[in-house]
Amino acid sequence: MQVYNRRLINLAIDYIWYLRLTPSQRDRFIRLANNRNNLNQNRVSRIRINNANTLDQIARISIPQITNNPLEQNFFNGVNFDDNNDLEYLILPAGCFSGSSSFA
Repeated sequence: MQVYNRRLINLAIDYIWYLRLTPSQRDRFIRLANNRNNLNQNRVSRIRINNANTLDQIARISIPQITNNPLEQNFFNGVNFDDNNDLEYLILPAGCFSGSSSFA
């Protein structure tokens, strides 16, 4: 039987911890838990994750991802903001070019 009631589980834990375990048993349990946590921390600190190679390979993907959704298309393949080669587009700051060359 599995119990999913968090309050009932907490009451059972409190009952066992405070009413059934002796202070020396609680101390021993705390020491064991701290030792295990220290071992886990040491193990994690020894593992150095070097994902530079993976990131380099991702950056080199040159095959476009084909989708039917423009949002997915832009997400997977990136958005090309400089596909306009007009002179005004190339020399004016972004947002200044409105498609017409009339300035007041």
